Amino acid sequence: PPPGDQDVYTVSLKRPRGETFGIMMAFHPEVSGMPIVDLEATKAVLEWNELHPDAALQVEHAIVQINGFNDTEQMLGELLNAEVVELVICAVLSPRQRWAFEKFLWGKKRLEDID
Repeated sequence: PPPGDQDVYTVSLKRPRGETFGIMMAFHPEVSGMPIVDLEATKAVLEWNELHPDAALQVEHAIVQINGFNDTEQMLGELLNAEVVELVICAVLSPRQRWAFEKFLWGKKRLEDID
């Protein structure tokens, strides 16, 4: 089923000087939105999740927009370069986002098996 309004929320993060946001995503050119595959315990993420437990960033949620952009390349650029980001998050992965998420995890598992 498509996500409802209750499944979409907004997250605002400010990058601490010298840090990244610590959000790892799976992306594919044919998939809109980027599923979150890992979160580092960065100051920005920890503070947001502590202050907003009902709208916490979580693995297996998808970023569908960053600072008004929904194109993957522009979203990545904003995440890498902007000091402040407003993320629109969907708590329910679409089938294509689920595929990208699982494909990323499968690739990561294969790399770990090689080590």
